[in-house]
Amino acid sequence: MQVADDSGIDLWQWGMWMKEEVSKEAVAVAWIIRWLRDAAKSKHKEFMTFVVICLVAGAILAGDYGQGWDEWIDFRHGELSLAAYYDPQAYVPGLTTYYHAPFYFMIWTGLSKALHGLFPELMPAGARHLINYLTFIMAIICLYSLALRIFRNRIALAVSLAFALQPMLFGQAFINHKDIPFMAFFLLSVLLGVHATNFLAGDIKKGSHQAPNWRSQFSAMFGAWISAGRWARLGILGMVAVSILLTMDVAFQILVYPMTESLVRYAYQHPFSPVIGGLFRLVAEDYHKTPLGLYLEKLDQAYFWAKYLLPAGSWLLLGFRLTRFFRGALAPEILKLCAGLCYWLLAGAIVGLTTSIRIIGLFAGALVTIYAIAALKRRVIPCLMAYFVSCFSAIYMAWPALWGDPVRRFAERILGTIDYEAHLVLFEGRMIPSPSLPWQYVPKIYALKLTETALVLITLGVILCIAAWVRKASPHPLLLIGVVWFLIPAIGAALQMASFYGERQIFFTLPPLFLFLGVGLNALLDRIKTPWAQSAILVAILIPGTLGIVKLHPYEYVYYNSLAGGVRGAEGRYQLDYWCTSYREAMEYINDVAPMNANIKVWGPSDAAREFAREDLKVFPLDSFDADYILGCSRALRNPDFFSEGEVAYEVVIDGAVIAVVKTPPDMDDS
Repeated sequence: MQVADDSGIDLWQWGMWMKEEVSKEAVAVAWIIRWLRDAAKSKHKEFMTFVVICLVAGAILAGDYGQGWDEWIDFRHGELSLAAYYDPQAYVPGLTTYYHAPFYFMIWTGLSKALHGLFPELMPAGARHLINYLTFIMAIICLYSLALRIFRNRIALAVSLAFALQPMLFGQAFINHKDIPFMAFFLLSVLLGVHATNFLAGDIKKGSHQAPNWRSQFSAMFGAWISAGRWARLGILGMVAVSILLTMDVAFQILVYPMTESLVRYAYQHPFSPVIGGLFRLVAEDYHKTPLGLYLEKLDQAYFWAKYLLPAGSWLLLGFRLTRFFRGALAPEILKLCAGLCYWLLAGAIVGLTTSIRIIGLFAGALVTIYAIAALKRRVIPCLMAYFVSCFSAIYMAWPALWGDPVRRFAERILGTIDYEAHLVLFEGRMIPSPSLPWQYVPKIYALKLTETALVLITLGVILCIAAWVRKASPHPLLLIGVVWFLIPAIGAALQMASFYGERQIFFTLPPLFLFLGVGLNALLDRIKTPWAQSAILVAILIPGTLGIVKLHPYEYVYYNSLAGGVRGAEGRYQLDYWCTSYREAMEYINDVAPMNANIKVWGPSDAAREFAREDLKVFPLDSFDADYILGCSRALRNPDFFSEGEVAYEVVIDGAVIAVVKTPPDMDDS
């Protein structure tokens, strides 16, 4: 039986037709075609096309990777941190001492769940990895935008492509839910700070910046208010009242939730009512089988987001409406000042969110401060006040562990960053505690893990910049910021001012190196005028990284260049699969050969193996060798005592290097 509302439109039937006839894949293809059509009209069409290719490749490859070491723990941390916004009183006290800040974990958890819901064929781990990869796309876009401020389009494109096609970064982009997102937000923080500074610096350089005359400005605005129509003024007052009510609703739930709850109850009890009933049947196919309480629970979840987004949106709309209302009365310098202030507030909020991923995100704020002081001089003071107020407000809102005692708890986390837990790192064939890594660790590991062409051009760019400074030439300010950006963390690591585990924790220092790659490439192309030779150089820059990605998939992040002898040459000398993502391939072997209800013991992250185990298999952490199969990744293989009496049933091998093994007790029949 079909029921239409009073308008003659059967909303339920229309919704069912849409769900049956329009597939998710068709919608995705339509968006890609539309993007490419728009890209063809843009002066950045090559870069936009590359971004589309990256997105398609990411969607295809995201399901190929294994689960990383801390992935499940941090996913749960994201869930529990999100729960704090529903009910702060129910927040788990133990999380207040957790080292990592939860902002990215929260959005990663929420978005990956939503993505898995839309595409059930994508495993939960695949959904999480695709969300990680999207942050890497954001980093590529930000680096391109920064490079455009120094170089012409072609060089900026080459810089972003060389960055995107580093096998180490490409592999980490999917599986590293800590350092890649932090690098992306760090880049975004610097980019927005630079844009906010340049937005105001342009007028200062032109001499067109004037201090506003506030008395005459208020008089002009009052005159505009008086002369406006009554309905226009009532509309403004109504928007102000709604914004205030929505803001109060966050704390007291006096408006949105009661009204929405009443609508849900009415729609559930009157499913065939006009309009409301039709809309309800459209989104609730099995309403007659589902209890009302479940819909109210979903409403609670939706209200969690709406109670913050609605007030923010209402104030934003009010700001736009006031700007249009007073546009004839506002002096140009006032408009410029308001726009600049909004820009600085946004830039500060992003730095705060970056800090809510890793505390070292405050370093991005320091870089922006240096750049702004150099460009704006004394006029920077009100900008920086807005910047840091917005920054610390965002930190407090995005980090539930700080609620209630923000100063003390934030200070504890700063100390925790400096005194990070020691880990053993395989470097030059020796297991070294992370606080005792030698000063050359950072430069050497980057020299071995970046592609050869990138390494040559970065070195050339650094030499050219040093030569320019010796000649007392003035390099681009962003290159000076890039020097500070890279050197301060590298020197801090060399002097052991903070303990860190491997190169991944300082990935955020890589983008400025690629700006120097742009310097070297720009100088090279300036001396080679032949178009075909220039194109050949650009292609040659990308070949090593592309080949490394294809050859090592899905373990691209274990890449080492020819200086280390490749992955095979690095085996036993440097870290390989320290995330233990190879447990996926190992478990796929066990799924094929293990008897029903077999016991599997896993060295290290047992969750990384359990995620891909057959349903009947029992997967446990390695507390004894009493099991049918025992798994160990490359970190376990460093230990010569790792179940040495066991027989190797299977090895995960990449480029000649063993990165995981499956062992069985000596008396077990492998067949």
